[in-house]
This record gives sequence, C-alpha cells and structure tokens, in this order.
Amino acid sequence: MAGMFTTVSGVMVTRAAQRRTLLGACALLAACGGETKAPAPAASAAATAPAPRDTALLTPEALATSGVTVRAATRVAWRDAWQLPARLVLDPTSTQALGSIVEGRVTQVRVQPGDRVVRGQVLVTIHSHELTSARNELEQAAAGRAEAENTAQLAATAAARAERLYEAQAGSLADLERARAAKTAAESGRR
Repeated sequence: MAGMFTTVSGVMVTRAAQRRTLLGACALLAACGGETKAPAPAASAAATAPAPRDTALLTPEALATSGVTVRAATRVAWRDAWQLPARLVLDPTSTQALGSIVEGRVTQVRVQPGDRVVRGQVLVTIHSHELTSARNELEQAAAGRAEAENTAQLAATAAARAERLYEAQAGSLADLERARAAKTAAESGRR
C-alpha cells in the first residue's frame, strides 16, 4: 500500500491519479500539436458542429490571447514525484464530526484521520475539571450515605438496648427517649 501513494507538495497523490493527469496532459498536447492546414470544405462543416463536453476548441486568436503555447509532444523520462497544486478534502459521506458533552483538554488522540473506527471505540481522552469535580462529589455522596447507614444501624441498636434496659427496670425513661430520638434522627438522615 505504501507504493500506491506519492507525496506531492505535502499532499498524498495516488499513482492512478498521477497517470490520469499525465495521460490527460499528453492527450491535450497531442490534440493541440501538429501543422495547421487550411480546412477542407467537409472539415469546416465539422468545425462548426458543437464540440463534445470534454473538449476545448481554441482559435488562433484565443491561443494568442491566453498565452497558451502549443508544441509537439516529446518523450521525457518518467518521474516518480510530481509537483502539482492540490487540495486534499475528506469525503463528507464517510466522515463524522466529534463533540463532547463536557469541557476539557484533549490529553490523548488514539486515532488519526483516515483510520477506520467502530462504534464504541475510544477516539480521544479528555481531561475535564468539571467531570473530575462531579466524580469527587459522587464519591463524597456515597461516603456520606454509607456513614448515614452506619449511624442509623448504631442508633437502632442503641434504641433496642435502651428499650430492653427500661423493660428490665435497669435504665431510665430519659435514656430510652434519647435513644428513640437518636434513632429517628439517624433514619431521617439516611434518606
């Protein structure tokens, strides 16, 4: 595959495109070259007929005005590199724009233009302060919920113990009420 492309002025050009350009230039030179003779009557009728869509007919005045020089075709050595003006454009039917739902800085690009990708493949890695902050808040919320669960379990155990002690007349009514209030507060904090 490496031999199929040539770099021309920083642009990748296929060998097939080079051949087409060279053949087109040769055909144009061959069509424009040669001696000029007075047209025969039959040929003048053909000259007035409309030219095919891919043909340009230039009068001697148009040649002089345009600055086009007509020469006979000559043999030249083949060159592997050609310098031509070009503009490389990706096929819009086979490309897709990227976007991100968070702001951030691209830290890693995992594919290059022209690479084939599949659905779900990671294309770039983005570092986002917004996403990092949200992740930290989620972890803090999970830790707070776990702490609330533990506090609620501890309050429930303390309330049950205070109830048993009060029934055995080993604890006071004030201790039982404090334990019940702590249990109620812990359960409301858990939600």
